[in-house]
Amino acid sequence: MKIRSTTRLAGAALSVSLLLGTATFVKAQESERLQASVSYNSETEQALNEFKDARFGLFIHWGVYAVPAGEYKGKRYPKHNKEHIMLDLKIPRMEYHELAKQFNPTEFDADALVKLAKDAGMKYIVITAKHHDGFALFDTDYSDYDMVDGTPYGKDVIAMLAEACRKEKMKLGFYYSHARDWDEENSVSDHGNTWDFPDESKKDANIYIQSKVKQQLKELLTKYGDVFVLWFDTPGPMTYEQSEEIYGWVKAEQPGCLVNTRLGNGLGDYSSMGDNQIPPGRIGGGGWETPATMNNTWGYCFFDDDWKSANVMIRQLVDLSSKGLNYLLNIGPRADGIIPEPSVERLRAIGAWMKVNSEAIHGTEASPYYQEFDWGRITTRPGKLYLSLFDNDEDEISLHHLQNKVLGLRHLGSDVLIDFEWEEGGTFTMKVPGSVRNETVPVFEVQIEGVASVEDKPVQMSSGNVSLPVGMADIKAKKGDLSIAGSDGFTDIGQFPHGATCRWFNSGDYLSWDFTVNEPGTFRVKVISAATSRNLAKHKKFREEYYKSNDDLAVVSVEFSNQTVSGKIDEAEEIKNFRSKYRPTFASDLGSIVIKEPGEYQAVFKADRLNTADPLGLIVYEVRLEKQGQ
Repeated sequence: MKIRSTTRLAGAALSVSLLLGTATFVKAQESERLQASVSYNSETEQALNEFKDARFGLFIHWGVYAVPAGEYKGKRYPKHNKEHIMLDLKIPRMEYHELAKQFNPTEFDADALVKLAKDAGMKYIVITAKHHDGFALFDTDYSDYDMVDGTPYGKDVIAMLAEACRKEKMKLGFYYSHARDWDEENSVSDHGNTWDFPDESKKDANIYIQSKVKQQLKELLTKYGDVFVLWFDTPGPMTYEQSEEIYGWVKAEQPGCLVNTRLGNGLGDYSSMGDNQIPPGRIGGGGWETPATMNNTWGYCFFDDDWKSANVMIRQLVDLSSKGLNYLLNIGPRADGIIPEPSVERLRAIGAWMKVNSEAIHGTEASPYYQEFDWGRITTRPGKLYLSLFDNDEDEISLHHLQNKVLGLRHLGSDVLIDFEWEEGGTFTMKVPGSVRNETVPVFEVQIEGVASVEDKPVQMSSGNVSLPVGMADIKAKKGDLSIAGSDGFTDIGQFPHGATCRWFNSGDYLSWDFTVNEPGTFRVKVISAATSRNLAKHKKFREEYYKSNDDLAVVSVEFSNQTVSGKIDEAEEIKNFRSKYRPTFASDLGSIVIKEPGEYQAVFKADRLNTADPLGLIVYEVRLEKQGQ
């Protein structure tokens, strides 16, 4: 029998700066506090380079929640996070423990799982060693509430997976819920267990951290070999000192183990984007990653059949790579250990694409252009650009403001050389061969002199449209409030999606762009705004509270030379795209402008009237010029 400790431990927080280096990501409000300790140790730096080169990993959400699989006592649980069923149905902890006695994954095959990931082109695996329900997939001495002692299976699946990863040279990391634990009285969280432990005044997070978190992290870092990453989540009310101490424990045991910024309080070696979020443009700074689902759920749900196609997931992989992020794609095994067949089919399809096109993903850098292109995306490495085509109906692809001489062009799928045009002024043009019309995301390798360099400003795309992302804008903020979310090196927090405006409260603030038009004509001007929540229903509720009539809507205008269009942010059109259901976006139509000549132009985007009651301000992704008559 394992004994769980509830002794209060007073140990003082370790000083990260006295260990082996600290995180480079530091929130602006904490930058002075950590100014003396923002350098990496050499092991972390090497691991971070390997992380960025990997670009593609497998997330595994697996635990006791796979037993109910989205249904409990005959009632289907409607929310997308089925691994939260204990919280949302307020299942008493000892009643939830009974589910562990049904968790018997006799069909689990660690070798087959690792091989499936490797064949898909993935370079690392992250598995939920302990999720919010407190159950451990590994053999822990903290208590019997684990895979070895608390289930009929009786085996350490983490040890099995670690051995399989070593054989295949696959890197392994662990998700560990460090703040939220519904099995612990002293876990203080904004979404904690209040049904078993209702007296918040008796809770002491330090008891939980010192007794359980510290012990289990030590076990994970000492029993299973090299750990590539510790993937923390939902820090909630965790203090800076608590996050710093956990970071220190990790680095003391394994200096090269990466820590994500969901540790909390601005600490971590690389940043995690919001779940299923793809930013609108290239990301700067250190390593980045987006965790993403194949359907709507993380843990297994037997009735969730809303699967993304392999084509969509390949596009998301390319899209994220083009912006400097990794794609951590999730599967949720069944309680018997079997991986759902739709997940297997999609991973195999992605693997078939990667077998041909992996050089456009692994070891590449982000696009030299901030903006997205409507025909597809760009990744780079010295001497090469990789153009991945999303729109198979495209006849021609053009790149402007490219400073490198183009030397050659080939199709990765066939190695066929393709004719192209290169103008010394920086314009590259290629005809899309008809042979790729039915191919899934064909990739073209453009050979260039040197490292890719561009004059990075918005330019009209092959479709004729012009995108003016706020991430490329010149910000004019009189009071210093208006900024772009994530520009300080952090993922979005709360309602502010990465790459959108935030704290736009002053009507005197504005954005401007210099942009290029090659094919003049009539353009419809639309403002693309973002939801205040990852959930459309919550966003609508927010709008109903603060925007009770048309008089409450923000009024904006866009000036183009001697033309001005204006209108209200009415969110009349919801935009459907392949990125994510988590962050709805909307278009508000301001009217038309006419550009008569090709050349260089300026756009100025102003908020003529803002709803001062809105605590979030105006949240906008881009101004879009849609060419008419095509």
